[in-house]
Amino acid sequence: SVSSGEIAEYKWDFDDQTNSIVKNPTKEFLKEGTYQVKLISLTDRGCQTYVVKPVTVNPPPIANFSVKDVCATETIQVTNTSIIASGSLTYSWNFGDSNISFATSPSHAYADYGVYTIRLTATSDSNCKDSIARAVVIFGLPEIKAGEGQIVSKGHAAQLTAQGAEEYNWQPIDGL
Repeated sequence: SVSSGEIAEYKWDFDDQTNSIVKNPTKEFLKEGTYQVKLISLTDRGCQTYVVKPVTVNPPPIANFSVKDVCATETIQVTNTSIIASGSLTYSWNFGDSNISFATSPSHAYADYGVYTIRLTATSDSNCKDSIARAVVIFGLPEIKAGEGQIVSKGHAAQLTAQGAEEYNWQPIDGL
């Protein structure tokens, strides 16, 4: 504001070899660091003044993780590989089934088979955030049948039948 007259021009110098003449510009800095941003104001009467303010751009986190597909009775284990150039990170996980975690590399068991989207948000100590989402497949278990129970005399063969899977492992191995 000005006590008499009006501000006729605004000149912004963002200290990164860019500038603007817009009254209220939006600026995206491409590198972290502290910039000395200068605003020069010129009134309609030719008076000029300026102000310099520091703008600190913090390093962004890079959220990343890996997870392997598992069968329905198994627990997933995510491996968090998020990074930041300096500072520390906190984590928020959404497993896509109404469950969340704040652990660094959590494990989780799904109640049912299907495809779930896991979302990780990494937040730096300066409140910069990055998110990533990955799908995990929880495979359904095969529905197997092992035939009817049998009673046979010692030394006589019993016919064993199975269906519903690709591979079978009969136990105990001895005595079959």
